[in-house]
Amino acid sequence: MESIYMIKARATIQNDGQIHQGDIYRDIDYIEYADIIDGQINISKIRYQYVMVISQECDLAQDYNERNNQRQKHDKLLQSIMVIPMFNYEQFKMGSHFSNFGYAMLNIYQKKDSTASKNLMNNEVPRFHYIEMNDDISVIPSVMDFKRFFTADINYMYRKQKTNYVCSVEPIFRERISQRFANYLSRIGLPDGEQTI
Repeated sequence: MESIYMIKARATIQNDGQIHQGDIYRDIDYIEYADIIDGQINISKIRYQYVMVISQECDLAQDYNERNNQRQKHDKLLQSIMVIPMFNYEQFKMGSHFSNFGYAMLNIYQKKDSTASKNLMNNEVPRFHYIEMNDDISVIPSVMDFKRFFTADINYMYRKQKTNYVCSVEPIFRERISQRFANYLSRIGLPDGEQTI
């Protein structure tokens, strides 16, 4: 039986070879920093279990076309793309999804029947987007935190395409996520002392 929260995705990569908005990849690294200390290069990275590509589809298509047409002008090439980590919902609602890094996160979503949990799962909390995939996709229920987006090198993502691609969210659902992400980023800041999630 399908959940009312379920979104549709397809598990086969498109034949065009392009990275698309709504593509989901597993085991993607985020480089926090790289330092040289006493001649040694120290690199700190976080590996996210799943990320979703959130960059605009038109930008990804223009980049792909310029890469493959061997044009002399490269003004549409992208250096990086935006992705958003997808956190395990069970860990997220307990506030433990960043515990490996010593961070204590919100845990107001623990009780499934609470108003906070219902608002989260109905995507009524502007900062978060809850996702359940259709049954043939091996991604557990997840939450995206719009404050946690990062950029990934596009060449790195193309290298990961064959081995780490999981699925693609269908266009109608990816457009909804993209719109919610854009709305969250364009929110108006509040004066000091006032808080939003």
